Amino acid sequence: GYGRPEGNLDTIERLAKFFQTLGLDIKPDELSLTCGTSDGVSRVVGALLSNVNSNSSMGAPHVILPGPYLFKPLLLMMQRQNKDLTFTVIDQRDNNFRLDTQKLSASINEYTQLICLTMPDNPTGVVPNIKELIETVELCKAHQLFLVIDATYFDLSDVDCYRLIQHVLDETSFEN
Repeated sequence: GYGRPEGNLDTIERLAKFFQTLGLDIKPDELSLTCGTSDGVSRVVGALLSNVNSNSSMGAPHVILPGPYLFKPLLLMMQRQNKDLTFTVIDQRDNNFRLDTQKLSASINEYTQLICLTMPDNPTGVVPNIKELIETVELCKAHQLFLVIDATYFDLSDVDCYRLIQHVLDETSFEN
């Protein structure tokens, strides 16, 4: 038969133990395995869409992606399936692909529910610094947005992305 939607329990428990060796307090029930990042983002955006569809007063969900961003084809596909989804891809070429929180802030509208980041960015390899991440988390807190951070390629970076994320979470008390 089919496996559990959140992934193989044994693998999840081993992954939680791995995170604990890094000093991160992550429990198995806080993890979900997906078939790649696209599946994970698809689940998050799908959950947002199902919430919007059950509460039409919320308006069309809006997602912000600093670019270049490889989730754009996934979101275009989801937009074809559900016309309500809108998204903004922020062009960051003029800033050496650094995370521009002013552009992030300017892209937020009343329907924005989610900001997606990659660490390191795929395809540029740029990792947001602590200041950029804290500003992004503070934006999300101020506007009650979800923040998805894809750290799939963390092991290809000189920066310890998981410790960086944990530090930002400790500094900001961000729960989403």
